[in-house]
Amino acid sequence: KLISHGLHLWYVIKINEVLDPNQAVDEFANLGAIAVAEVEHEKVLIPYQTGEYSPQATATSTDPLNDPLLPDQWHYNHTGQSGYEGADVNLYEAWAETTGSSDIVVAIHDQGIDVEHEDLAANIWVNEAEANGEPNVDDDGNGYIDDINGYNFEKNKGAVDPQYHGTHVAGTIAAVNNNGIGVSGVAGGDGSGNGVKVMSLQILGGAAIEKSYVYAANNGAVISQNSWGYTSPGYVDQSVLDAIDYFIEEAGDFEGSPMKGGIVIFAAGNSNHDGEWYPGYFPNTMAVAAIGPEGKKASYSNYGDWIELSAPGGDVMLGGTSGVLS
Repeated sequence: KLISHGLHLWYVIKINEVLDPNQAVDEFANLGAIAVAEVEHEKVLIPYQTGEYSPQATATSTDPLNDPLLPDQWHYNHTGQSGYEGADVNLYEAWAETTGSSDIVVAIHDQGIDVEHEDLAANIWVNEAEANGEPNVDDDGNGYIDDINGYNFEKNKGAVDPQYHGTHVAGTIAAVNNNGIGVSGVAGGDGSGNGVKVMSLQILGGAAIEKSYVYAANNGAVISQNSWGYTSPGYVDQSVLDAIDYFIEEAGDFEGSPMKGGIVIFAAGNSNHDGEWYPGYFPNTMAVAAIGPEGKKASYSNYGDWIELSAPGGDVMLGGTSGVLS
């Protein structure tokens, strides 16, 4: 599969720090055997807001699930908790159809997830061969040692670090529902063990991000969630786009998969700017912009006709209850 996508042809060349990377690229590009030469652009977590939070309400018998902080998750069902109302994802209606499906694995390319968090642990993806295998051994032969819940590409090790943003994203997707603890996840199930599973791929800090998409596709993920991007519009690495295409085409290629092919979702970016903000700008991905609780573009969100979807992202500048609780 790597060969069919040309990913085996990419190499990372390290140069002396006194050399100009652009000059080095030009020199490599002039070699007849090289089709593409590019600098490796910096990848960063898209800047995000944080805010102080105090519980405003607790779940009652009229709520669909018993997670105590669910009523404060206005982005699910907005009845005025933020001082506004109406801007939500109609999640209560969606839950009437399904609350999740445990055969769906979502790869979170982000900071590491706190895989032992009491409101997440039951919905963390587990590589059973490694979990039941020998330490420091590649028990399943996938090329990664001790990758029990994903892989730490930042530090080249199996164990991911529990970090803030990755855990926040995982909670929005798959916090365990109906367990009487904390918040609810969009697809966290109904308490019977049917929530989606999240795979933690720690990819920042100079990691080989491309490898994370191959890993995710080859290990059962069919949805790829991303909140990272480049530092300036127009910056992009073709190697990353090739890896994203690998996930889109090759994910779900196993018996019993819930779908064939993968979906790659990217935050559009938080620079309040219409520009070529990759990788969300890449047509093969789904770019998601943010709206605030009043139903308008969030003050920080990127925008443009390249956006596929806008969804509640919160805006703590409007008050502590106007952020997204996870």
